[in-house]
Amino acid sequence: MIRTSSIALKGLLGAQRTMIATRRLGASIIVPLRLASTAADNKTIAQKKKDLTKLKSKLTKEKSHLVKLETKLKERTKSFVAKEKEREQKLKEKEKKIIAQATKTYRGVSGYTLFVKESKNSNISEVSKKWNTLAADEKEVYQAKAKEVNEEAKKIYTPKPKRPAEGFALYLQQNYTKDGRPVEESMKELGSQWRALSDEAKKEYKLTQADKDEYEKKLKAWVDKRVQLYNESKSKSK
Repeated sequence: MIRTSSIALKGLLGAQRTMIATRRLGASIIVPLRLASTAADNKTIAQKKKDLTKLKSKLTKEKSHLVKLETKLKERTKSFVAKEKEREQKLKEKEKKIIAQATKTYRGVSGYTLFVKESKNSNISEVSKKWNTLAADEKEVYQAKAKEVNEEAKKIYTPKPKRPAEGFALYLQQNYTKDGRPVEESMKELGSQWRALSDEAKKEYKLTQADKDEYEKKLKAWVDKRVQLYNESKSKSK
């Protein structure tokens, strides 16, 4: 019985030794595996950090490039706007000059002016001397021609529409009469009457918005017509 127990004890010890050895073997395998895994993870993290650094650097460059592009765009836009304003200003000035020329009061031509045009001589002094040698009836021929030209021109170059009178001017139109008295006396009396009117009464002599609109419409039509005639005359003279 003692022998059996001794054998069992030996077997138990052997089994325990086997387990310890197995555990040691397992530990010797697991630890290197864990170390290898940690090294791989560290390598992956390092690579990711490196990639992230590159990406940040690339992003910084892209942002810098974008800022440069935005700056160039702003400068070009500013330059374009400035040029457009300058162009519009020049067009306005040109249009203003054309309107000023086109809407000049028609002065008419004289017989002498027509004579100068017909002579086609650049020496005005000689032309003037020749004009002075003409007989009265010869000059009258040119004066008659000039009158015809002016009459036709007046049909085309109509005078500027007059702005409707208002205020004291309208009051004068409606109340001034030629009664034989001096103009100064009549004006003085009418002036006193106007000043004596109440503000409410004076409102009757103000232009209505409809009157103003009608005048502006007529004025615009007149300006447009005169500009058209001016441009046509310039085209013919070329």
